[in-house]
Amino acid sequence: MNYNNVTLAAGVWTNLNALGGITTGNAMFVKNLGIVRVRIMQSATQPTGVVGDVLTSLSLPYAHKDIAAGGDDVWVMATHACEIVYAEVV
Repeated sequence: MNYNNVTLAAGVWTNLNALGGITTGNAMFVKNLGIVRVRIMQSATQPTGVVGDVLTSLSLPYAHKDIAAGGDDVWVMATHACEIVYAEVV
């Protein structure tokens, strides 16, 4: 896997497919490297508001999510600036 590191700005939805050049619908791995809450969801369009699953590692060194193939684009938003790692799973 080719891992992509990105620092998320607080309160801004980021499309990981567009950012990393990953084809919509391909499987993906996303890891939150900190303890900041990161919202993650799949959507054809940019989400609005505070929606999606929470990806946080308050009790672990990190938190991750495996995204199955066949869905919409993967969007993430952090409550505070933080770093994540993501990759297409082939």
